[in-house]
Amino acid sequence: MNEGPIDAVIPLGPNDRGLVDFSARSIRRFVDGVRMIWIVSREDPGLPDTVFVPEDRFPFRIADVQAALGTTMRAGWYLQQLIKLYVPQAIPESLDRYLVTDADTLFLRRCRFVEGGRPVFNFGTEFHAPYFEHMARVHPGLRKLFTYSGITHCMLFDRHWVAQLIATVEAHHQGKPFWRIFLEAVDPIHVERSGASEYEMYFNFCLQTHPGDILIKQLRWTNTGTVEGVRPDLHDYVSLHWYGRAERLDRKALAQKVFGPG
Repeated sequence: MNEGPIDAVIPLGPNDRGLVDFSARSIRRFVDGVRMIWIVSREDPGLPDTVFVPEDRFPFRIADVQAALGTTMRAGWYLQQLIKLYVPQAIPESLDRYLVTDADTLFLRRCRFVEGGRPVFNFGTEFHAPYFEHMARVHPGLRKLFTYSGITHCMLFDRHWVAQLIATVEAHHQGKPFWRIFLEAVDPIHVERSGASEYEMYFNFCLQTHPGDILIKQLRWTNTGTVEGVRPDLHDYVSLHWYGRAERLDRKALAQKVFGPG
C-alpha cells in the first residue's frame, strides 16, 4: 500500500561523493512513495532523477558555523544537521513530509515511512549524554523520552512539526534564530566529539508533542565499512560511514549487493 507521497532529501558533504549515487538510486528503488529526491550540496553532483539544491539557499553558511563553534574540524557535520531542519524554509516547494537520508546510507529492501497516515520512526541503541545536555540548553522542555535512540541515519520529518520546534525554541530565546541557538548551545568541550544531534532533538520533540500521531517501528539496519557487510538478507538498509569505510570500496561488487546483478 502506497501512503505517499513524500520527498527525500540527501545532505551531501565531500566525504560521501563516491556513495551518493548509490544512496539516491536505492531510495528510488526501495523507499515507498518518493516523489522527488533533493540533494543539498556545495556543488551539483549531476545525478539523474534528482534535483540539486545549493547550500547557499539556506540562511547560514559554513563560515557561520565555524565562527559560532570556533572550529573548522567538524563544521560540515553541524552544518548538515541544520540543513535537515531548514529544508522547509530553503526548499519551500518540497512536500510537507520529507525523508532525510544520510548520503552514506543505502537501502536494501522495501521500506515504508508512512503507515496508516502516521510517520514511521525507526530507532537505534546509541546513547551520548552530550546530545541531551545540548537539547536542554536549546530548550529546557527538550529531554530524552525513550529508552532507545532516534539516531538511525534516516528520518521522516514533517514541515509543520519542524516549524513548531523552531518556533518554540525561538520564543524561549526572545526571537534569536534557531540555528544560532543550536550552535551556541554546543558545549565547547564536546565540539570536536559530537556535541549535538538534530535526530535526537526532533525524535524526542515529536514523542513529547505528537505521541499519538507517530508510529515507532524498528527497521533492520546496521553500520558497516565493507562490501561484505552489506547484507540484504539481514538488513533493510546499511550505512557506510567514511571514517569506518574500507580504503577503497569495489563499486561493482557493492552495486550487485544493493541492486542485484545487471
